[in-house]
Amino acid sequence: MPQITLAQQQNAGAVGGAFGAANAVLLTTTQVVTIPEGVWYVFPGGSAGGGATVDFTPDSGTTWRTIARGQADATRIGAVVYSDGYNTRLAQASSVSTTTSYYYKIRSF
Repeated sequence: MPQITLAQQQNAGAVGGAFGAANAVLLTTTQVVTIPEGVWYVFPGGSAGGGATVDFTPDSGTTWRTIARGQADATRIGAVVYSDGYNTRLAQASSVSTTTSYYYKIRSF
């Protein structure tokens, strides 16, 4: 396993960095994308009119609970998300036509 360098700032995806490369997801209205298995730092896309959500389901998809909600880019707040690859998703349910969300793999120490 490669050593993680914490004594200096690293670009996402760089050798020795704590985060993997950015995964960008362009979501259109009502589109849903499952977050792959792993531990991720997720930034849901958004705008002043609404945006994407990070959701998980405790009951195989009957109910979805929101973990984080996208806002305008200047005020975007991320969340650390554990995904089993099935029950965690990015969803674009608002009337905003498209947003771009990002997620970064958190590397183990």
